[in-house]
Amino acid sequence: MTHYAFKSVKKNRLINEGVAVAFDLSGKNRMKEAKKVFTRKMSIKSMMENESEHSEQIYYPIAGAFIQYLRSEKGDDLLKKILAEQTWENLLALYGEETIFKFEKMMK
Repeated sequence: MTHYAFKSVKKNRLINEGVAVAFDLSGKNRMKEAKKVFTRKMSIKSMMENESEHSEQIYYPIAGAFIQYLRSEKGDDLLKKILAEQTWENLLALYGEETIFKFEKMMK
């Protein structure tokens, strides 16, 4: 989806796949699904920096919940900016550590 909508400087599996899952129109409770697979050892940073570390069964629920969370916290404008440059540094600059920490805390 983001391949066509944005000329991304850099793509990231967590962000890119998260958009597809978050907007799949299934009506699933993304947070509930993500909590089932999120472990204390996981972090958004590690998921972004080590894209091949987890299977699709783990990645997709967390990624979808994360994108849905970012959108609900800060709206569509910031979401569009992270889609254009899908890096950890840009995520921190746009959303701040506190927003990411809050999501991770909700998962545990």
